[in-house]
Amino acid sequence: VAVFDPAVIGARDRDSSRERTDDASAVMPLPFEPVGLLFSEDGRLAAAWGTGPQVALLDATRFELLREVAVPKSVEEAAALRPVVFEPEVLRVACFPSRALMPVRFIVPPPPAPALPAAAAVSQLEGNPAPTAAPSTAPAAAPSPVLAAAPPPAPSASVHPSAAPSLAPAAPGGRLVGQLTGRVELVEAVVLYGPGSIVQERTRVTPDGGAWSAPLPVPGTYRIVPLGNGSRPLRARPNFLTVTVGDDGLGQLDFEILGLP
Repeated sequence: VAVFDPAVIGARDRDSSRERTDDASAVMPLPFEPVGLLFSEDGRLAAAWGTGPQVALLDATRFELLREVAVPKSVEEAAALRPVVFEPEVLRVACFPSRALMPVRFIVPPPPAPALPAAAAVSQLEGNPAPTAAPSTAPAAAPSPVLAAAPPPAPSASVHPSAAPSLAPAAPGGRLVGQLTGRVELVEAVVLYGPGSIVQERTRVTPDGGAWSAPLPVPGTYRIVPLGNGSRPLRARPNFLTVTVGDDGLGQLDFEILGLP
């Protein structure tokens, strides 16, 4: 989930703006490809859902993933989940096709610190050290722990979409190499976005049957996505791969094509 904060974007200097590949001020990586968002009334929380039984709870003020919603055994055959409404410390999630309404309880995280000046917000959101104020003589209050902020499962490029670079094995010939299985007839192209961008297309290749191969791009971090006719998204396992390209080729960049959304 990409965040575009006008205050942060407007505070950037011209040189840093020219060097960027997109305008996102922050990114919240998710363990699946989101297709929609539901916000709480105060805008502090958001629930993202995917094409299947996938829901994640987000802190929309700190740009953090709080937890991925686990499907209980009673509705483990659910084909899809849709968040319906935020209530105090409860998110109601509808399960389809059973139409059961599942309560997801959480602890509301403490409110964020007072807003920083725009220049300091740029530093904090984009990973630059912000200038610190002179130390105060008064003791600082201890931060309140966020009890519900369970860490997400470790990403694995081979089994589900990952926002962390995958550790793909080397491939000969200085190329990116992968294999498509499942409904490969739906794939029109395998597209590389980057470097360091989820919206800038670097190159696209047409698979040969179930195999695809692309020349090694310049070093950097890339997202790889299989797309259908007219650049239509497809249901795939994983939905996308994120790889760090260096001087060597990468192999086993594989996708199982499940069908249309």
